[in-house]
Amino acid sequence: MKVSELLIELEETDNYKNFKTENPQAFFCSAMIVLGDSDKIDLNFFLPDKDRISSFSMPFASLTNHPEEIKNQKKIKDLNFKVDLCDLKQEIKNKTGKDFPKLIAVLCSGNWNVTCLNGLDISRMNINAYTGEIKQKEHGSLMDMVRVKKK
Repeated sequence: MKVSELLIELEETDNYKNFKTENPQAFFCSAMIVLGDSDKIDLNFFLPDKDRISSFSMPFASLTNHPEEIKNQKKIKDLNFKVDLCDLKQEIKNKTGKDFPKLIAVLCSGNWNVTCLNGLDISRMNINAYTGEIKQKEHGSLMDMVRVKKK
């Protein structure tokens, strides 16, 4: 499914319509997606007058108002992504040559920030959603990241 299709689905719900009536200045700023055994999708909206984020979790029956103060979020206006949600797993497989059963992806400011997991194998990358270009890429073991040095 594409991000634009998810937004259309959300906008048709009474929950969203009530939210927009109460927060007409709110705008779509990011998405948090977990793809794996059980997918989880959150669409995030910035409330500029409150410096807060509100999230709708798929199937969009619930709304979470986050208490943390957030500043200067950018509206995602252009939803014509070269690498969209439906393409993400295959795009990563094409670029890395690896199949990752679990992806944790955040779409923000036109970039996918993705953590890819396969057992203890972990890759992190930043992909431009409009061009498909990998801006940054790291690879390693989960054990390396959680290792604690003894004094």
